[in-house]
Amino acid sequence: MKRRSSGIAAAALVATACCHAADLYRVSGVVVDAETGAPHPRARLAVMPTGTPVVVARQIAGADGLFSFDLPQGKYDLRSGDSDDPQVYGRKTSALGLGSSLIVGPGQDNSKLVFRWIPRGAISGRIVDEAGEPVESALIQLVRSHIVSGRRVTVTAAWRRSEDRGEYRFGLVPGSTYYLAVTGTPWYAEEPLGFQVATPPFAYATVYYPNSSEPAGAAPLVLKPGAEVRADFTLRTVPGATVTVELESPQPITGNLGLVADGIGASDGFERQERFTGGRQRLEAVPPGHYQVRLAGTSGETSVGAKSTIDVNGSGVAVKLSPKPYPSVGGTVRLKNPGAKPKGSILASLVSEEGGGALSTAVRADGAFSFPSVLPGKYRLAIRGKDGYFASDVHVDGAPYVNGVLELTEGQAVTVRMVASDETGRVGGFAMSGEQPVMGAFAVLAPAVETGDWQAYHCFQTDSDGSYDFQNIPAGDYLLFAVEDLIEYANPKAVEPYLSSAKPLRVEPHGSYSERIPVVNLAGGR
Repeated sequence: MKRRSSGIAAAALVATACCHAADLYRVSGVVVDAETGAPHPRARLAVMPTGTPVVVARQIAGADGLFSFDLPQGKYDLRSGDSDDPQVYGRKTSALGLGSSLIVGPGQDNSKLVFRWIPRGAISGRIVDEAGEPVESALIQLVRSHIVSGRRVTVTAAWRRSEDRGEYRFGLVPGSTYYLAVTGTPWYAEEPLGFQVATPPFAYATVYYPNSSEPAGAAPLVLKPGAEVRADFTLRTVPGATVTVELESPQPITGNLGLVADGIGASDGFERQERFTGGRQRLEAVPPGHYQVRLAGTSGETSVGAKSTIDVNGSGVAVKLSPKPYPSVGGTVRLKNPGAKPKGSILASLVSEEGGGALSTAVRADGAFSFPSVLPGKYRLAIRGKDGYFASDVHVDGAPYVNGVLELTEGQAVTVRMVASDETGRVGGFAMSGEQPVMGAFAVLAPAVETGDWQAYHCFQTDSDGSYDFQNIPAGDYLLFAVEDLIEYANPKAVEPYLSSAKPLRVEPHGSYSERIPVVNLAGGR
C-alpha cells in the first residue's frame, strides 16, 4: 500500500507538472538601444503582474540582448533597469508612467518582442568669469520641459555646484528639452578675516543658456537620448548689495533661507540658498533684481515659513520675516451613495497644480481626514482609491479656492468638505490601423466640454494586443480618439485638431463600453 500510494502520488505530481507546463506561454525577445538599434547586452529584466509591485520572474539578458520567460496567462509589465532608471516595455519617450503591458495567453504571440532601451545622456560645461578664470561653487539649475499628466510642465530637475576648475556635470539625464540658469558669488565679495570687502561691492548677474540675462531670453537645450552636450557660461560682474534678513520670532528657528527670482516656467530661480541658524543673517553680493525672500524651517517640531518681496538696486536692503506654521488642511468626505460599502480605503489627496505630485491620506471611518502640515503652494483636491470614487462636490473654507485650485500659504487652517461619488463607468476597446490593432498607440478620452481641469482628461498607452482600458471614469460626455505619438492630451489647444474625427461617447454611471477607434495621424490621415 505504501509503495502504491507513493506511485499514485508520483503520477499525480507528473500530471500536475505537465498540466502546469501546458498553461505556460513563451514571452521572448531582444533588448536593443532605441537610438542605434544595436543589442543592449546584459540588461536586467523583471516581470510583474500589471498594477502590482510583485516581481514574478527576473532575468539578465544575454550579451546579444536576448531574453525569454515562460508565464501563465495574465497581464504583465516587463521592466528593465534599476530604481534610478526604470524603463517599461513599449515606452516611446522618457516620460514617466508610460509603456505597454503584455497580454499573455491563448492566441497572443509574444515571441518576438523588441524592448527599445532609451539611453540616458549628460550635460556638462565650465563656468568662468569675465577674465576667463574658473568660478568655483557657482550654482547651476537644470530645468526640464516635458509632458506630465498630459500637460507640458517646466520645473527644476536638478542642481549642481561647479568644482574648483569651474566644471560641472549632470549625468544620467533623460533625453528631453532643458533650460539652464547659473548664479554665483565672487570669491572676493565676502569679507575674509583681516581684509576689507572690495568697494563698490560686486556680484555676478544670473545668466541663462545660452547667454541671456533674463528668463524670457533663455533658449531650450534639446538633449537627444544617449547624447552628451556641453554648455559653458561666462558670469559678468554688476554692482552688488547686501540683503539683511531678520526674524521676528520669540523661538529659535533653523532651516533654509532662499532668495528667489522669477524662474523659467513654473520653476523657482534661486539666486541664493543658505542655511539659516539664527535670528539675523546677511546675504552678500546680491545683484539687482526683484526677489522673494523665503524662509523654510522648523521651530521645535513645527514646520514654519515666511516670505517677503524686495527690490535690490545696488543699495543695501533690510527685511523682517514673521514665520508662521505651515498651512493645515482637514475636513470630511461624505459618500454620495450612503448605502455603498467601499471595498478598500478611500484617500483624500492634494495634487500639486505645478508638477502633478500628490499628497494622500486615508479617510477615517467617520469620514474625517487631516493633513497637519502642508508645503505652501497651489493644489487640486481629489478623492482616490481602489473603488474608483471621485470628488463630485467640493467646498473650502479658510483659503482661496478658484476654478478648482486651492492656494495655500503660511498660517492657514483650511477646512474642506467633499462628496465621494461612485458614478463612474468603464471604457475599453482597441486602437486600430485598418483591421490591425496597434500596440503602443495613445488612446485619449477628453471631456466633450473644454475645461481647465487637467485631471478630467485621460490617456492610455495601448497594450501588446492593441487594447486600452479606462476604468473609473466619472459619468459624463466625452470624445474618444487615438494617436500614434504622445501629445499634450490635457491641453485643450493641443487636443482640438483631433476632435473633429473623435468618437462622441456618453458614459453612464456604472456603464461599460467597448469601442474600436482608428489611430489618427494628422500628417498622413488614419
